Amino acid sequence: MSLAQEIELKPHSKTQVTFLTLAAATRAEVLNLVSLYQSRQKINQAFVEARIQSEKELIELGLNANSLEHIQELLSAILYPAHALRADAETLAANQRAIRLVGLRHLR
Repeated sequence: MSLAQEIELKPHSKTQVTFLTLAAATRAEVLNLVSLYQSRQKINQAFVEARIQSEKELIELGLNANSLEHIQELLSAILYPAHALRADAETLAANQRAIRLVGLRHLR
C-alpha cells in the first residue's frame, strides 16, 4: 500500500502536506482520531505535547541527552550488528553451544 496526494501548484507557490499514521481498535475510533487532526496547528500541537511527555519521562528515568545517545548506540549495535564489533569467526564457532542454548541462531 502506498499513500499519494495529487496537488496542483501555481508557479513559485508552495504547500505543506502531512501524512499521519493512526491506529485504533475500530474504524469508528480511527475516524474519530482523523477528525481530531484536520489542521496543521492540531498536528503540530500533538507533536509538541509528545516531545514534552518524552522529556518528562527521560527526567523521571534520570536520563539526559548524553546517556540517551549512548543507549541508542548500544541498542543499534544489538539490533543491527556491525562486523567491526563482532568477534572473529573462530570465537563465534567455539560459542555455538551457547548460541543454541539461548536460541540466537541468527547470530551465526
